[in-house]
Amino acid sequence: MKQSNKFIALGGGDQLGGSCYYLQIDDCRILLDCGNYRDKNKNNNLIDLLPEDIKEDFKKLDAIIISHAHEDHFGALFNNFANLKERIIFCTSTTKQLIKTKTQNFNSKSKNVLDSTMTIPYFNPFRCNKNKAEFMFLPAGHMEGAAMTLFFINGKSILYTGDFSFPLTNNRHDKRFLMKLIRNIDVLIIESTNNNYQEARESRHASVEELYQMVKITYPKKTFLVHQTNQREYTSPLAMKIELEYYTREVIETANGKIYNL
Repeated sequence: MKQSNKFIALGGGDQLGGSCYYLQIDDCRILLDCGNYRDKNKNNNLIDLLPEDIKEDFKKLDAIIISHAHEDHFGALFNNFANLKERIIFCTSTTKQLIKTKTQNFNSKSKNVLDSTMTIPYFNPFRCNKNKAEFMFLPAGHMEGAAMTLFFINGKSILYTGDFSFPLTNNRHDKRFLMKLIRNIDVLIIESTNNNYQEARESRHASVEELYQMVKITYPKKTFLVHQTNQREYTSPLAMKIELEYYTREVIETANGKIYNL
């Protein structure tokens, strides 16, 4: 029986920090990032944040993708996935090394998580869910080792940008190849911090114009705006710009905990 396709922001949907997104397409279940909240007192036990009817599916995760080595994208791994018995966490080798370096009090929890982490080079296709789902990491420009993730799952193409900034890469050959890969996708999940917010000196976030440029390049049928600067009671500048230019394309400003259909 065919499963419904779902997207849920468990954290980082309508605020900065705690970036963590659950994606389910048929029987393929993926977690996009697993970050800590800025408020250390906030609950980041993912099972507690899930709707009841999703909890059993969530226990059958096929992959956990870590886009880059900032704690608001990887910090909740250690409390939630310290007992993994298989290698289903994926990131670039640079990101894994940076996480290891940044992890204070290297203990059994962090060791188990890193032992469960497989590194994948940029542009190298890899598979999970009994080879039903194909993934590829692409340069993201945000910081050293940062990756966007392109998925091909049951005929659907999905791009998760994580945090990104142009130029995505300074290699001209890689840039041409990358641009061909991400054109005309089905779903875009894009960070949308809406201007010049800076996480750290070694990282860069896309401006509104760069965010819009990514939408123009990918021309998705559906766009999810995540990782926004703050929860808004009005439409974001990016959403307005997309809707004015591409009124036939669906744009969703995500809220934490809400289930969206893909």
